Amino acid sequence: MKVLFITHYSDMYGANKSFADLVLGLRDKGVEPIVLIPKKGFLNSFFEKENIKVKTLFFYPWVLWSRKYYGIPFKILYNLIKYPYLILFIKKNKFDLIYSNSSVVQIGAVLSFLLKIPHIWHIREFGTNDYNITYYVPKLLRKLLYKKAKFLIAISKAIKKESTFGLGKNTIQIYNGIIEKPRNVSIKKIKESRVVFGIVGRLMPTKGQHIALKAFNEYAKFNSNTFLYIVGDSGLGFEDYERELRQYVVANKLSDKVEFTGFIRDVDQIYKNLHIYLMCSLSEGMGRVTVEALSYGLPIIGYNGGATPEIIEHNKNGFLYEGFEDISSISKLMNRITSSDDLYNRMQIAAHKSSMRFTKQNYVNSIYNLIIK
Repeated sequence: MKVLFITHYSDMYGANKSFADLVLGLRDKGVEPIVLIPKKGFLNSFFEKENIKVKTLFFYPWVLWSRKYYGIPFKILYNLIKYPYLILFIKKNKFDLIYSNSSVVQIGAVLSFLLKIPHIWHIREFGTNDYNITYYVPKLLRKLLYKKAKFLIAISKAIKKESTFGLGKNTIQIYNGIIEKPRNVSIKKIKESRVVFGIVGRLMPTKGQHIALKAFNEYAKFNSNTFLYIVGDSGLGFEDYERELRQYVVANKLSDKVEFTGFIRDVDQIYKNLHIYLMCSLSEGMGRVTVEALSYGLPIIGYNGGATPEIIEHNKNGFLYEGFEDISSISKLMNRITSSDDLYNRMQIAAHKSSMRFTKQNYVNSIYNLIIK
């Protein structure tokens, strides 16, 4: 079976990590993939090393990352010009199926509609609440295209319930596969060492790095032997947000306790250095980094929103807090989890065990079965 896979960017953040795992897993099951990427980047070289064919052709998604509406007519016209070329490309390669890796990518749905080729659409984000994006295509038209897909794959129960997509009977909930095999986790004595916290993801307000930072500041006032890693870059026009975070660190004399690492492709060593992971996103579609952290035996302190409560069981593998910007509650939970080796060790073990729900094998097998259907 020959499948055209479409993704909307070329770097290796969460959505594309899950995408890459899926493409490789399906290839190993006999699916013949060709990947369409809008511009060259790390993902191109990754697939080329794996001997997977890549087609690079720029196209505009149907979303705005900023509120610059004046460019919409040009973007629509540009995509219209590209469609004839893509139609010829699809006919030449005789694809059996089109797969889109994100709700922000409409081009696969349009091509599916025009060519009557089955389409699977992976819905990985809420949109506004998690990435602050705006769809510039009318909601009615979007819902029509969603309904035309053979299957919509929602990465969490929270995404499946999201009314924005008009998700119906063709919607299947499948968690991302993140864990290859169990990691060796060492049980740490948290009261005998510097307590290290971490938060990983794009630097943007909905990801809540400012919340983690303020809560850490409160915690550090009474716990001097501590440290915070903030992993990720601002990108997407959020440079001002990163600047504000850095200014806060300087103003509160935290420069010796906080490190901005920038974007790190392999965060293995970061996770190994942490004791506790902070998940402060307003509305996480699933939270790949949450599961990654659990797999290293890291208890999570997370906001009770989006899909985070589907992963974190309160008082078992971490703690959930209710108010998105409730700094006091987060700081109290930081104190609570670091006050007892017994509590921390119990959560470490539970965290590691709970991560095994999210295996790559289950993920690939579930989607392979949909493709066969």
